[in-house]
Amino acid sequence: MKSYQIKTELDFLLARVEREREEMETLLATVRRDDDYWKEKAAAKLRAFLDLEAQFLSRLAELESDYPALAAALEERKPYLTALLREARTMHARWRESTDAP
Repeated sequence: MKSYQIKTELDFLLARVEREREEMETLLATVRRDDDYWKEKAAAKLRAFLDLEAQFLSRLAELESDYPALAAALEERKPYLTALLREARTMHARWRESTDAP
């Protein structure tokens, strides 16, 4: 597993998605050995979803750091982003408390 410097809630989400992607690769390899077409197809779709989620979060993190005004405007127009970031802040705070991270 890769090591990340987690400073923000988006960093936390990206690290979490990367861990999930690695777990999905392991699951996909297991399913391929079982030779079950439908399970393999479902696992591949989930992996593709996690890849897209990582891209989405990376772009959102880039907007937040480089173009905060655009990120704020996007959040206003997409209420689900506000909910996502609120939940990310909660999870990140819980993680920091449990690991004594700075």
